[in-house]
Amino acid sequence: MPELSTDKSLPASGCTMPTGRFHQLVLIVALFIYVVTAFFSKGYYHADEHYQIIEFAGLKTGTHTGDDLAWEYKENSRQTIQPAMAYMIFSVLEKLGFRNPYTKAFVLRLISALLALVVISGFVTTSLYLVERPWRRLFILLSYFLWFIPVINVRFSSETWSGFIVVMMFSLIMDQEAFYRKQGFLMGVLMGLAFLFRFQSAFLSLALLLWLWLFGKMKPVQLALVLAGGLSMLGLGLVIDTWFYGKLVFTPWTYFNAQILEGMAAGFGESPWYFYFRELVLAPIWPIGLLIVLCIIALSASKPTSPLVWGVLAFMLAHTLISHKEIRFFLPVINLLPLMMVLAWQLFWQKLPQWKAGIPRNLLRYGTAAVLILVNTVALVAMMLKPAGTGRMEITAYIARKYPHQPAQLLHTDWSSPYNPWESVPVKFYQQENVNDERFGPLSTLHDSLIDASRTNLLVVRKADLSSRSGTLKLQEFNAVKLRQSVPEWIVRLNRCYGGLDENEVLVLYQLNK
Repeated sequence: MPELSTDKSLPASGCTMPTGRFHQLVLIVALFIYVVTAFFSKGYYHADEHYQIIEFAGLKTGTHTGDDLAWEYKENSRQTIQPAMAYMIFSVLEKLGFRNPYTKAFVLRLISALLALVVISGFVTTSLYLVERPWRRLFILLSYFLWFIPVINVRFSSETWSGFIVVMMFSLIMDQEAFYRKQGFLMGVLMGLAFLFRFQSAFLSLALLLWLWLFGKMKPVQLALVLAGGLSMLGLGLVIDTWFYGKLVFTPWTYFNAQILEGMAAGFGESPWYFYFRELVLAPIWPIGLLIVLCIIALSASKPTSPLVWGVLAFMLAHTLISHKEIRFFLPVINLLPLMMVLAWQLFWQKLPQWKAGIPRNLLRYGTAAVLILVNTVALVAMMLKPAGTGRMEITAYIARKYPHQPAQLLHTDWSSPYNPWESVPVKFYQQENVNDERFGPLSTLHDSLIDASRTNLLVVRKADLSSRSGTLKLQEFNAVKLRQSVPEWIVRLNRCYGGLDENEVLVLYQLNK
């Protein structure tokens, strides 16, 4: 299999090497970090993770009706493998006596975190032979602790779970001997599963199929097994979707029809073709992001027939052609980035001796490492302790703990309700019967008639609402006492250097005492 093995003295899989004990120690530390991240990462990174999975699961648990769900339900255009999984997990938790919605959501994140560790561990083990010995520990560390990897890997989202399957696919390819001996059908199953979690993974799978045909020396019978495995998963998806919607539904078609043919995707906004190249630099923090992009370019130029290059570039280029773009669409391949970075870096280091004299190798090596370690460590700690997104569910979780039964009224300004942020489809999964959610408009319009003397009166606003003097005067007028901020202030301040969080959208919860 070309462009895989760089150390012919090592077997193609199951390498036994001095880094084995190091890997075990890293895995123990990673278990702690991922569990902590799963605990603090309340809420959702993107609305689809909640509205199209957890809220959809409510249809089967009996807490929701079709009218409570996002428009994708009415269009039958949402694949339902994850809502079905969430329904089964919630049902088990209910039988065990766990009814708190925050506990249920944490269990989903915990399952994601544990699966991530298993998947990454397998990928590191099967691909470690590609990395030269001086860089193997770096590869192991980056695979678990590149700052954005833990917080993304704890998400119970379509992007994250499709990404898990993608990593398994590459683990099979890296394990050359086992792949050619018996894994053709399993590769097809994984491709099909990745598709069921996120349809866009088909871009990557098709590129890998082409690679297997052109460079992988795969025989027609083996390719037929891959296709058979993929079709079996399509059949499974058809059964799950039909059960969920209560009628025969093939969601790949209904999704394509609604999003592409009817133009729903473009209605969410369009971005220029260079969007992903720009965001890959800026989103991971620019020193790390710039390094990622340069490494992808370098590896693509030097190893054009690598399956990593074929898969990741095909995935990126296909998304570049789609008008609606979001950085989360790239998340299914993020667990492949550490290997691409290290492979590119070791190629660069091999070229370094050919440069003209006078370049201090150690200064370059250790100076670069020190800067990146500092930037990465600070970001990793912040993301471990930060709620997901702008922290809306941190506010609702605080209300649930502080006022579990006490009648309360939550007054909120425009676009600041954590229970109904877009004022269209409410977050019913987290709603409390004892809390009345009431919108009143700009903060300057807060007045006595809104106060309910029979309830505890709470107020939630965005930081953007606090920028005017009239707003702060209203807080003083109503003797507002600050109770909670959706994102800790130290992370908000850190964000001014790192970026990525819109500070104006951070929520602040007050109790009104007038």
